[in-house]
Amino acid sequence: MCDRLQALHPLNNYYTTYQIEGLGKLISFKPNFEPQQHKVASQAAEKAQQAKAMTTSQATVMEFTRIFCDHLLADTDYAIIQREEPRYPSQLHYIANMQLDAVMKTLTYIIWTDRIVEGYFISRIKDMTVTSLLNRLEVLLMHSYNQKV
Repeated sequence: MCDRLQALHPLNNYYTTYQIEGLGKLISFKPNFEPQQHKVASQAAEKAQQAKAMTTSQATVMEFTRIFCDHLLADTDYAIIQREEPRYPSQLHYIANMQLDAVMKTLTYIIWTDRIVEGYFISRIKDMTVTSLLNRLEVLLMHSYNQKV
């Protein structure tokens, strides 16, 4: 998908090819952030699975954050996300209508808040906010790609 993203004309006015590649890499994390439903035979097995999932989640969050920062995608002007949300009936409706800059600002906010509030990013994974943002990012990128073609 990254090869197709590099050709996005509308995004090239704002994002570099390197940043567009990073956006594609972020989208590839979606399966890691979706809830996993597994039946567990015992409480001990369930606790072991939870511990493994937490470790994996923390490692995944660190890798996601590294890619986000390495590709220079942070945008710390949060004013837009604070002004816009009240206009929508729910957070999911708000995310479904976000523009690309708002998606990136919201991801930046989640990443930076996690540095101050331990476990914040994982809580945003559990409540599906991160997955919703990555879904919206994918829609926006594919829409831009389809406009170019």
